[in-house]
Amino acid sequence: RADAYPDEVFAARIERISPVFRRESRQARVELVVPNEELRLRPGMFVRAEIVFDRIAETTIVPFDALVKRDGKSGIFLAGADDRAHWHEVVVGVQEEDRVQVTGEGLEGRVVTLGQQLLEDGALVKVLAGPEGGGAASR
Repeated sequence: RADAYPDEVFAARIERISPVFRRESRQARVELVVPNEELRLRPGMFVRAEIVFDRIAETTIVPFDALVKRDGKSGIFLAGADDRAHWHEVVVGVQEEDRVQVTGEGLEGRVVTLGQQLLEDGALVKVLAGPEGGGAASR
């Protein structure tokens, strides 16, 4: 949106994103290409941009520390009803502070968050009650 045309939205496409992100201000330099055949937008005009990178209706979020590397692949261990830890390969998505989005097959159940670095698929685990209703630890 341009201040000169407050009721109009101009579609644009991202040309470049700076690799430098200022954590304190949450700012990064982004260059946009805006179709402007009528030359309504001029150099020096102030604009406001809203960028939607992606929208995810439903996703799985786990603690970042729950991620484990096995054979160069990222994954998590889930505590099954059989009291065993089951390895699930995941694709890591967006990370925010100490949480991370993951996608993969069969991601249901309690995430092992204690001792998971030492686990093997099928290892016995003990589910512990925690502040949010539980977690799992290796036996």
